[in-house]
Parts: sequence; C-alpha cells; structure tokens
Amino acid sequence: MNIKQQRGFALFEVLFFVLLAAVIVGGAYYVGTRNNKSDNSTVTSSKSSTSQDSSSSTADWLTFSDDGTKYPKTPGNDGNEAAFSFRYPTEWKFYPIGTKVKTSNGDTAELSYNQVVPSGGQAGESGLAFNSLKTSLNAEEQYKKDVGDQSQLVGPVWQGVKSFTTEKGYSGYIARLDRGSGKATYSVNISNNKAVVIFSYGSETSKYHGAYEQIFNTVVIP
Repeated sequence: MNIKQQRGFALFEVLFFVLLAAVIVGGAYYVGTRNNKSDNSTVTSSKSSTSQDSSSSTADWLTFSDDGTKYPKTPGNDGNEAAFSFRYPTEWKFYPIGTKVKTSNGDTAELSYNQVVPSGGQAGESGLAFNSLKTSLNAEEQYKKDVGDQSQLVGPVWQGVKSFTTEKGYSGYIARLDRGSGKATYSVNISNNKAVVIFSYGSETSKYHGAYEQIFNTVVIP
C-alpha cells in the first residue's frame, strides 16, 4: 500500500513539474512576442518621423545655378561676377535680371538683380535679391569695404548684426539698414575667400527669415 502511494506521489510530482515548465515557457513566449511587436512599432514610428522631417528639408528644393549656363549672370563690378549655386523652395518663383515689374507707385521697371520670390510675393518688393563678386575678402571684411565705399552717402548707414558660419563652412555676415517707420533692409554676405555672394531683402518679408537662413546654408561657391 505504501509503495503504491509513493508511486502515485512520484507521478504527481512529475506531472506538476511538467505543467510548471509549460507555464514558464508559455509566459516567456508571450512576453517575447509583445516586446517584438513593441520594437516593430517603434521602428515604424521612427521611420514615420524621419519621413515627416525630410519633408521640411531642402532635399526637394530647386537649385539656382549662376554659372552662365542656365540663368543670366548677376551684375558685378566690371564683369567681376563669380559662379555660385543655392537651393530654394519649389513653390517660390525665380525672376531673372531684366524682368519687368510694377513698382509701388504704379510705374514699370526692370529688375537689376536676380530674385527668388516667395509664393504670393511680388517681384521687386518682397523677393530675395542676390549678386556675386570675386574677392579674397571674407564676408565681414567685404561688408566693411562696401560700407566704406558708401561713406559719402547721407542718411542711415548699415549696422553690422552678426557673423556666422554656413553649413558649408563659409563665413557669413548679416547687416541691417534702418529706414525709419519700423522698416529695414537686410544684407547678407557669404564668402569662401575666393568670392562673395550677396543677398538682400526687406523687413516686409520677415515671415520668410527662417527660410532665408536655410537658403544661406545651401550656398555653394566653387
């Protein structure tokens, strides 16, 4: 009788441990499956975030190339223009030198500079104008030279705002000319000590300043 009971208990213990092992394995599989799903959803979320971020980058912008093959060169001093390129939003419009535009007083005038104009903006008034110049000066030195060359002018003078470095490693300098009544004009020099690209724009386009900063970082000077 005792022998049968011992055998019964032994069999019960084996079944108990088998059942316990099955529960442990099943639980581990369940936890592993949940973690795997969580990891996959994280990767998907990360990819989605990356996709959204890329939509606001300059990757899908248009390229302006002032090398004489696609657009007319910008005016320099005695033909002293330099080649350069930059990128700008696809919805903006490019207006080359000589484009006829209406002025604020209703007259017609020709643009003396190339411009890229934000969508809804008016060429000649709310665009980003630009030209280039061959020079060994850095951006700040060129700015000071320009101010010195215009020292005979009467009225407000350009005030330097800040120096900066573009993502391409070029020196940059931004200046502001107060015109009164809360209006101002900005000038930005970007130089690689072989040439300088000069941008100018007005305060009425202040809502585009962030886009302008992105544009300055895409400038390439051969």
